[in-house]
Amino acid sequence: MLAACDPAADRVTTLSVTTSLSSKYKDLHNVGADNRIVYGWNDLEGTAQVGDETVQVQLLGDVEYTDGGGPFGGFVTLTFPDGAVLALRVVDARAMAKTDTSDARFTGLVRVIGGTGRFVEASGRGVLEGRRNDELGGVVEMTYTVRLEESQ
Repeated sequence: MLAACDPAADRVTTLSVTTSLSSKYKDLHNVGADNRIVYGWNDLEGTAQVGDETVQVQLLGDVEYTDGGGPFGGFVTLTFPDGAVLALRVVDARAMAKTDTSDARFTGLVRVIGGTGRFVEASGRGVLEGRRNDELGGVVEMTYTVRLEESQ
């Protein structure tokens, strides 16, 4: 007996983007006893090779760390060579780092906000994983893995 084909299954793809992001601008502040809390935002940019395409990646990230780690959020913009954009929201993400904010590990979730061009109907969710060897504001190695659902 043959199983029925699910047309929706053809519209689900997994997009994996691994990038090295450098800080272009940051606005970070220290507060609290012994300045143990750091908060603010950072504009990180880089490129990623996705298949045969070079994709521009921008992370506008916000942080609220105590003793080097804690929650963070932000927006990720993936711009493809044909001008198509895929926008992601970082949700429920955490950094674990030394108290000087170095040797950081990142984990979290992302959700698709929307897109343009070939991503105009995209939705979905995914995960992020990464690391930073330097202090806060240094180069970040990040991988976003997103399950895209595109309606036709």
